[in-house]
Order: sequence, then C-alpha cells, then structure tokens
Amino acid sequence: MTNRRLLDGVPWRVSVGSPWRDVSSDYGCWQTFHGVFRRWQRASVDPAGSRAGGQGR
Repeated sequence: MTNRRLLDGVPWRVSVGSPWRDVSSDYGCWQTFHGVFRRWQRASVDPAGSRAGGQGR
C-alpha cells in the first residue's frame, strides 16, 4: 500500500459517497483509509479539492 493510493482513494470515496466498508481493496484496508480521511477532516483538508492538482476548487 502506498500513500499515493490513499491520496487517490479519499477523493474518490467522498465524490461517490460509498460506505467505508465498500471502498475497493485497491485503496487498502478500509480502516486505514478511514483513518486518513479522519486526519484530513480534523486538519480541515478538503479531499475533493486535492483532485484538482492542489489548486483547490
């Protein structure tokens, strides 16, 4: 599992709105994936904005 897969997966999950347990195993273990999202959320990171190449919305 690479950090890049997690970085790709969080915006995907947010945009699709799927349950955490239904996220593809390509993005890693859902608990790890959810932990990354929670850290981003606490740090006020906008996961959807990361899809724009760091330019935000």
